[in-house]
Amino acid sequence: MKLKKKDLLGASDPYVKLKLTEDKLPSKKTTVRHKNLNPEWNEEFSMTVRDPETQSLELHVYDWEQVLKFFQ
Repeated sequence: MKLKKKDLLGASDPYVKLKLTEDKLPSKKTTVRHKNLNPEWNEEFSMTVRDPETQSLELHVYDWEQVLKFFQ
């Protein structure tokens, strides 16, 4: 995966939030891969799928620095 550059120096600090749809439990979060446009996480998470017919896994990629700027 090749991510878009998100800062002035042409880098990105990506992380991913994982969530099962129709689940009230909080999402899981990967570690941040600093200054990486082609990240690999190789992390494992455990989630319980209660209804495979209606639930799906949502993955959202964020830039760590962009999120910090939002809260400042």
